[in-house]
Amino acid sequence: MAALGGQALYATTRAGRAVEARYLLGSDRAVMISAGQHANETSGVVGALRAAQQLYREPGAHFVISPLENPDGYALQGRLIATQPRHMHHAARYTAFGNDLQSQPLGQPFEHAIREQAFALSNAGLHINLHGYPAHEWTRPLSGYVPRGFEMWTIPKGFF
Repeated sequence: MAALGGQALYATTRAGRAVEARYLLGSDRAVMISAGQHANETSGVVGALRAAQQLYREPGAHFVISPLENPDGYALQGRLIATQPRHMHHAARYTAFGNDLQSQPLGQPFEHAIREQAFALSNAGLHINLHGYPAHEWTRPLSGYVPRGFEMWTIPKGFF
């Protein structure tokens, strides 16, 4: 991230981990790219970092990159994988508060604060929030197991 230059933005998770983003001022309209909101959706982080590399090479690019917004969830994901590699690790999608970071109240010093800083600096009119589909998203609709409240979040919805 430091290799991109720009202005570093920081927030702190409930467990004390750092959330880092980078703001690069340019002449184009601003875009924010985030990932890692749900830690069991690992492909978004790679996509965000690759997008940042590509945008960095574009003259005039104006963007914020926030590739790992839920480091507490990622730490939990690592612990769960070590002990139960075949489980779906759905608990790791949440922050250490036990919620989705999107539901955090505004003006608090935790994970969501990185987005608040990003929008305040960049005035981005577009936020691309990269997610991913872990294996259980592909198999669960046919397994008979869908957690309450997640009935609509099966693979077809992700494409629309």
